[in-house]
Amino acid sequence: MSEFNISFRWLENWSSSEENFFVGAWHPSALLNVKVMGDGFKKISGNNWFIISNCLNNSAETIGPLHGEPNQSGGYSKAILFSGYLLEPSLHTFSTSAQIFNYFNGNKPLDYNGVFSLIKIEDSGKRIEIRSDAFGISPLYYRIYKVSGV
Repeated sequence: MSEFNISFRWLENWSSSEENFFVGAWHPSALLNVKVMGDGFKKISGNNWFIISNCLNNSAETIGPLHGEPNQSGGYSKAILFSGYLLEPSLHTFSTSAQIFNYFNGNKPLDYNGVFSLIKIEDSGKRIEIRSDAFGISPLYYRIYKVSGV
């Protein structure tokens, strides 16, 4: 199995509260090791995937677009990144993890009413779903690399 090591750090004099951002990677079989430095962001990862996003810190919870469901081994078996909003039900970037997981659990319709970017990782990284609003207003950029043997 291949292994990739990635280091991530903020640009100097840049505040995470200025912009919403997220970046991530997923591979069907390679181990992805991510090292993050600094404050103002949240990282959720599994063996073959990671997502990093901006966040706001408060006393109750780290609030932001990234939500993870921990597994028994201390890692994450699933994650949802939701940036934007839906009109019905009323969900937005800073909704709670419980609200996000309750709504996006299982199969939902393909036609959502809102402006959003969504990345959903399930089954301990075996399944990834990427969606954006119907008109592509909310930015979501991705790249698929063709690798021989994968």
